[in-house]
Amino acid sequence: MENYGIGLLGQVPVRESVTHTSEMVSELLFGEGFIIDDRYQHWLKVRTLFDNYSGWIDSRQVMLLENEPPVSNVFTGAHDAVIERSTDYARFRVGMGCPLPNYAETKFEINNITFHYDGRIQQGIRNAEGILDTAVLFINTPYLWGGKSSFGIDCSGFVQTVFRMNGFTLPRDASQQAVTGTAVNFISEAKPTDLFFFDNENGEITHAGIYLGDNRIIHSSGFVRISNVDGEGILRQDDKGYTHHLRVIKRVAL
Repeated sequence: MENYGIGLLGQVPVRESVTHTSEMVSELLFGEGFIIDDRYQHWLKVRTLFDNYSGWIDSRQVMLLENEPPVSNVFTGAHDAVIERSTDYARFRVGMGCPLPNYAETKFEINNITFHYDGRIQQGIRNAEGILDTAVLFINTPYLWGGKSSFGIDCSGFVQTVFRMNGFTLPRDASQQAVTGTAVNFISEAKPTDLFFFDNENGEITHAGIYLGDNRIIHSSGFVRISNVDGEGILRQDDKGYTHHLRVIKRVAL
């Protein structure tokens, strides 16, 4: 029995339970592998190999494998990337940040099937200097709860994808990301690429963003945008209040 699988569509919803009306908690992108923990009818409970994130997917939307698929450090670097399958010339429109397993000279192979992609790529080598360059490429990407591609992305998905494309592994959710790295005590000590985390009235971490320096943050709120931030939180555009309350600053990349 196949115990692994891989995403071969632009995005596959990862849901909280076994129904298409269930909350989408994340996405499985093209080229992302997973291990199967449970089965129910045509649903699979999976854990993604990259970040060990768990949820349910529709088995009809993925390819099942007997062996563990590779984790790639080469990613699509364009918003409107198109991947072609050589066997039938089927074309897949995928977003930015999709891993390309075994990629070499515009081609890569998955389960003995050859795919072709000649668009912009990004090497996921450890590169703190590239984080901000990657982040701004997502500007105006619409907010999507559970999303993590340039078709739609949530705040923690944005942070995770940007850092992943530059060689850093972070957990999926903001509350998980907030316990990584080294604490920065004051905003005056913050450096570009530091992660800012924000809490709600119950003290729960619910939002994340990447510091650009000069009291500016890039984050996904409605859409990926640049906002002003200070020691209290993210300022509204009219500077008459705050949209998010700053809880902690963490340094991961430097």
